Order: sequence, then structure tokens, then C-alpha cells
Amino acid sequence: MSMRQVPYPLIGSSNPEIVPKIDSQRTVNLYEINDPEGKEPSVLQDMPGLLQKASMGADDTVGCRGMLQHGDYLYAVYGDILYRVDNGFLVSSLGSPLTTSTGPVRFSVNENEILLVDAVKGYLWNFTTSTATFPIVDPDFPAQPIDVTNVDGYFIVTEGESNDWYWSALNDGLNWNSTDTEKIISKPDQCIAIATVNRRMFIFGKNITEQWYDDPVGTTPFQRNNNMLFEYGCASRASVVENYGILVFLASTKNGVGSVRVTDGGQPQIISTPALDRIIKGYEIDHVVSDASGMIYKENGQIFYEISFTTANHTWVYSFSTKKWFERESLPDKRFKGECYANFLGSHFVGDYSTNKLYEMSSQYADQNGDSYRRMRIGKPFSLPSLKSFRVNRFELDLVNGVGTATGITQDPLVRLSISRDGGLTYGNALEASLGKMSQSLYTSEWYRLGSQTDFVPKIEFWHSVPTTLLGAAINYDEFVR
Repeated sequence: MSMRQVPYPLIGSSNPEIVPKIDSQRTVNLYEINDPEGKEPSVLQDMPGLLQKASMGADDTVGCRGMLQHGDYLYAVYGDILYRVDNGFLVSSLGSPLTTSTGPVRFSVNENEILLVDAVKGYLWNFTTSTATFPIVDPDFPAQPIDVTNVDGYFIVTEGESNDWYWSALNDGLNWNSTDTEKIISKPDQCIAIATVNRRMFIFGKNITEQWYDDPVGTTPFQRNNNMLFEYGCASRASVVENYGILVFLASTKNGVGSVRVTDGGQPQIISTPALDRIIKGYEIDHVVSDASGMIYKENGQIFYEISFTTANHTWVYSFSTKKWFERESLPDKRFKGECYANFLGSHFVGDYSTNKLYEMSSQYADQNGDSYRRMRIGKPFSLPSLKSFRVNRFELDLVNGVGTATGITQDPLVRLSISRDGGLTYGNALEASLGKMSQSLYTSEWYRLGSQTDFVPKIEFWHSVPTTLLGAAINYDEFVR
């Protein structure tokens, strides 16, 4: 036999192929940080945790449908009520109930007003006069308003089950004219969503997307850019989000759901991998993708796009810094709790998709509102170039040790290792090791005598409520030689 110890390439993203032996990698509730000058060029860090800051109304069975920060307030729709939250987290309800209690609610704002639509009616809150118009009663307001944006003071609303979209009077969301309208005309299609990025307006159909821009010298306020017509539309209006000068959406084509794409106002680029496209296509076949909802936020210098599929019960997150995907989950559900996002008081806030809770989301929280959550990393299949069997003598984790607390269940936090010997199809029983008690920074997490195999795929899991940083791994093995 020939004994060797080599680094094991543990750090990475989620890219599960249809055959796990090709690529079994998964990263859950961890994200990659790259630092070429650091101890390791890449590490895995905990996703930010959650802490409840408010309950939105008395009914704890209704979830968040839409959220917007403006001025000194956070506005959010839970169930059929629009709520306002001040900087002391005092919650007030505004206006009369909406006509719907489920489905996405889309927001936009001008100098004096917030306009929201729920695919049935439009509603307006004037934050200058503190007056509510629920619903908007102008007979020329679109009959089935499914999405809204604002360009240079004009509210623009798309009408469902048609290719029509309308704009309001300048800085007046209560004043509409049936002649102030345009259509998706490049191909027959129906409006699905609308959004603005860097003063470029994207009108999404099911299978086509048009770009329009503000034209102050034209006969109408807007002109279509005939050089920017795209042969794909949008699969879910709630997947369309804009922040930090970028617009991200889940695309659709005449053949079904497409890729996740991003634009800064120019040609949208694909950011999803072929493996993720295959997975989302499976959601469309087995479940639905029309309930996909997105959010964009910036944490520890990285911009993330997060897309959740409620019926399929899964959440995927993309880092624009590393250009990699990973997964996020909450327990007992699989998809992440957060449905809608806003930056409020300089912090991240998300609304729960199934309850009335409003959370602050921060890296200073190592759990999800008191609930421990799983962090998991499944690595690449490790095998010898000769494809012969080898015996694993020791597997070591390089991570931040000594993170235990002084008392309680996290006094001596544990890490679990499960091994697959068939390329990632099945895993054996979990073997536990300590991360070290408080201040045991020289502690090493390691496992011995892990048996013989031709494929070695490690699954690392943490369940504790203490911060974790995963730096790397090493494998010591005996190669069987003739």
C-alpha cells in the first residue's frame, strides 16, 4: 500500500447534475467568499440569520405578499392589509382591506404616492397627506392590474389577460386616461410583468420582452427601442426584482420556463447554470414556477439574488461576486422563510411567506429566530485516476474552531460527516465530531478509519446556533497497489 495525504476540494457551490457521480455538489445555508490573499483562496460562510422584529396584524396564518421601504417607513402587505412600520417598530394598518388576500402585491412610488396592485385592483397611499384610496376608482384605471413601475413620475401599469399597458398623469396615481396606453406589438402576447432599471423600462410578456424609454419630445411619453426585442418573456412577475442598478427575472419561452437572466438596461445575460435550468424545468413539470418570488440584497460586500419556489419548496441564491449558486432553507419547510425584502434602518428585512412575522436578517444572528438551521456542504466525488479502491484513514476539516458558548446546548457544538460510496446517490450514517468548546481555537475536527471505496463523497452538516466558517479539508488514504 501507498499512504498519501492530500487536500480535499471541499469549498464550492451547488451544481447537482442529473447523475450525482458527475457532480454531486450542494451548498445549503452557506455561501462562498473568495480571498486570493487569505489563508485559503475560498471559504464557506454562514448565511445571515433571522430575528423577529414585529408581528403584522393578529392573524399569524397570513404571509407577506409585498414590501417597500420609503422615507422613514417600511410598508408591507400581509394578507389583505397594507401595514406601515416606523423606526420604533410600531405597526399601523393603512386604508381599507385589499380585495385579495393571497398572491403577490407589487409596489411603486412617486414624489407623493405609493401605488400597489394585486392583479384585481389598484390602491394608493398618499404619504404627503396621509390619505388612502382603496381601491382606485378612476374608471380608466386598468381592469386587471398585475404589475406597476414608475418612470420619471409616471406610474405604468400592465393589464392582465391582454397586451395593454397604461400610464397615469404625471405624479398623480389617481388620474388615468384610457387613451394613455400602449401595447406589446412586436408579437401577439400577454403582459406578465413590468420593471425599470437605469431608466429603461422592460415590458415582459409570456414569450416576448420589449424595452421602452422615456421620450420627452415624442407624441407620447414613451418610445419602444426596436433594437432591444427579446424572444423570451417572464415566468413569474414576483421573480422580477431590481436593486443596485440590475434587474433579475425568471425567463420563459414558448417551450416553457427558461433561464434566470440579469440586465442593467442592455441585453439580458443568463446567470443560471444548465444544471439549475434542468432543476427549474422539473419544478415546472412536477409543480409550478409561476409562484417564484425574488429578492436582491447585499451582505458582506456580495450582491445576492434569491429566488424561492413555494410549491416546489426550494430556494436558490446567486452571488454576483463569485458567479455561483447555492441553496437556502428553513425548517421544518425546505424553502427559506423570506418572501419579500426591503432595506430599512440600514438593515435587511424580510417578510415571512406563511406567517405574520417580520424579520431582521443579519450575519450577527446564528439561527433563524431561535430555530437552529442546517448548514450543509456535499463535496465533489473523490476517486483515484486508476479508479482502484483506496482506504480512507482520516478526514480532517479546517474550520474556525472554539466557537462553542460557555453554557447551553452550543457549549460543545458538533459537526456531522456522512459518506457516500456510490458517487453521491446514497449516504451512510452520520458520524459526529466536535468543533471545540469556547476558545479551543487549536481544536481539529477529524474522523478516522472510514473504510475502503472507489468513490468518496463527504456530506458535512452543522445544526448548532453558533457562527461557522468552513476553510477546507484534507484526506489521508492508502492506495492499494499491486
